[in-house]
Formats: sequence, C-alpha cells, structure tokens
Amino acid sequence: MRFILDRQAKAEVRWQKSEERWQRAEERMGSLEKRQAKFDKSLVAIRKLILTGMKMINQVTASQKLAQAELKEIREDIRGLTAAQKRTDEKFERLVELMSRRSPNGRR
Repeated sequence: MRFILDRQAKAEVRWQKSEERWQRAEERMGSLEKRQAKFDKSLVAIRKLILTGMKMINQVTASQKLAQAELKEIREDIRGLTAAQKRTDEKFERLVELMSRRSPNGRR
C-alpha cells in the first residue's frame, strides 16, 4: 500500500511539474505572439516607408525629366538666338562697310 501511495505522490509531483511547464510554455507563447505582432507592425511600417520613398523617387525622376526637356528647349533657343545674332552682326558689318565707302556729302 505504501508503494502505491509513493507512486501516486510521485505521479502528482510529475503532474504538477508538467502543469507548471505547460503554463510557462503558454506564457512564452503569449510573449512570442506579442513579439510577432510587434514585428509585423514594424514590417508594415517599413513597407510604407519603402513605398513612400519609391513614390518620391518617381516624382524626382519625373521632375528631372521635365527639367531636362526644358533645358534642351532652352539650349535650342540659345542656338537660334546665336545664329540670329551672327546674321545681324554680318549685316551690320556690311552696312558699316557700305557707309564707309560713301563720301561725306552722300555721294560715292
């Protein structure tokens, strides 16, 4: 009889230890779930940051393309003005040359 009582007492102790381990495991699981939820929120925040950054890069790229197009147009305008200025200079030089050939009283 004593043997059975000892065995039952040991079984109760094992059962209690098992219950305690199970409870600690559940606590750890709860802690892990909280950590997982926090990690998931961090991932969502990082994803939002990346998407926002990508939108900003696209906006910068679009404005850079627009600026390059405007710069190209300005360069073309400058080339046109330069060519027109050269023609004006040549005409002015011819006028000065013609005027210098004439006599002071308006005759040749």
